[in-house]
Amino acid sequence: MFDVELIVNDVNRYKAHRAILAAGSDYFAAMFQSGMTESTSKTISLQVNDVQVFPDILKYLYTGVMDVAKLTFDQLESLLEIADMYQILSLYKVLLNSLANDIDANNCLRLLFLEKYLSHNWATIRKQCIEAAAKYFLYVCHQADFLKLPLDVLTDILDHTGLVISNQAMLHAALQRWLVKSLTQNPKGNLNDELSKYMISGLYTFAFENCSKLYKVPSTIVCFFADGTERYTTMTINSINSFLASTPNVMVGLLVMNEDTKSLVLNNIGRQYHYRILCKSISSSPILKDWNLTQYKLDIIKFSYDGFEEIYWMDSDTVIYNNMTSSLHDFRSSSQMFYFILDHVMYDTNFMKKWCEQHPLAMIPQACFMGFKSTVISSFFSLWKQAWIKWIEPQPFSVYQDPNPSFPGSAFCIEQYALGNAVYQFLVKENFNTHSTAISNYIKTIARKVIPITVKQVKQTKNMLQLNHIVGRVPCSWSGSGCIPLMCSFFRYTSNWSCTYLGRLPVVSCNQSSNSMFVDDFLDCLLHFYNQNYEDGYQWYLQNLLPK
Repeated sequence: MFDVELIVNDVNRYKAHRAILAAGSDYFAAMFQSGMTESTSKTISLQVNDVQVFPDILKYLYTGVMDVAKLTFDQLESLLEIADMYQILSLYKVLLNSLANDIDANNCLRLLFLEKYLSHNWATIRKQCIEAAAKYFLYVCHQADFLKLPLDVLTDILDHTGLVISNQAMLHAALQRWLVKSLTQNPKGNLNDELSKYMISGLYTFAFENCSKLYKVPSTIVCFFADGTERYTTMTINSINSFLASTPNVMVGLLVMNEDTKSLVLNNIGRQYHYRILCKSISSSPILKDWNLTQYKLDIIKFSYDGFEEIYWMDSDTVIYNNMTSSLHDFRSSSQMFYFILDHVMYDTNFMKKWCEQHPLAMIPQACFMGFKSTVISSFFSLWKQAWIKWIEPQPFSVYQDPNPSFPGSAFCIEQYALGNAVYQFLVKENFNTHSTAISNYIKTIARKVIPITVKQVKQTKNMLQLNHIVGRVPCSWSGSGCIPLMCSFFRYTSNWSCTYLGRLPVVSCNQSSNSMFVDDFLDCLLHFYNQNYEDGYQWYLQNLLPK
């Protein structure tokens, strides 16, 4: 029978047994033997910094079990603080062992602030944390705790012989963020001179070499957006999880509406991957007036300010089933500026006839997966935004006619129409010859396949629909404007194909029966479901292609 009630932070109430509390906590044992009011009171008031973990404390006192593997670092830290405050010594030791024995990119910076709890072995733990921070610098320099580091800790990391840095721009951006944060807290501080020596060009040649040995795409980030709605946020979580599980080391950029959405996504992604995720909030006010959430694709430019050299966008209705590193590395090592997939409407002769009446030299990229070199993203996104505005103001299709009036969702495709205009405008601005016969020398053409999926097939065994090998890579031999220099483009392919032509470039169109769906498969690793096919397509992926 319960004989005491704990009131935590004056709100939450928990019934308990004095004997159990005293057995596990020296604090309660002393309280109940003190002869003071609390020793006989039916209620005891407690104060903790994190009330959400208190049930775990109470459960531990009753069972002696704490599954630390399932806890986030924030939870571990909160539990450690409570165990220390209320003298739960056995739990305190369990938590310390968990923290000190598993130092990695996720927690090495955080541990550097816990000397109070780790003082018994602090010199060793501090050294290990510095080593880990140097090794994983290209990840930890983006973490919030990086901005809180004391100067002596920061310089110890920067002076470490095992330092790994992806590029000079990322280092400078990180140190600049740290400096701004430090001066905000201490305006009279004179830290510029202290840091200036770490920004000397050529100082970290060894760190760049260390990085090139470890990573093929160290300054690449693949970005996603979570809008906070249940359906699309779930899709985003699935897409990110598939990417993280399939493609090692590459960072993920997460654009979110608010902190609640951020927490929801991170809580559904394995803790071991959190160091690879960099979160940013979308623009506080709409970039494009009265337009849908697709406009926030423009916000991926924010990641270029952090020193990333290749920045990709990936739609939520995609999944990765094989390692993307080789494809990402091909783009990184090329002279190409953009990474696009040609949209399927470019294979529709009726659409293209109408499109070319107004936009004779512009192609239309698919926006589900696209990439940009940081050297061009700022100027290009400015052109894209201008083109987008021209398509939607004062009303959609006021300036340009609807190129696909028979399609109810044509207005939703305006981002892609504008993207095509911006590509052409960029090429003209940069004085590239869009009619040059040498264009094919700059184009990487990768096969793209359409896989039909019926609802019935999704529900059957995983062997009912096996993924065939991707069609081989095909060189682009057409010198017309449909081939864009310094860009990756893709063909659509299906086994039941009929050829149409854009100039002399063979492409493939696809007709699906009304009771069927399809997913696009390209790069030998990426599936695009299209959001209207998402649920069944994702089930098919889970049955057939889930990374093992």
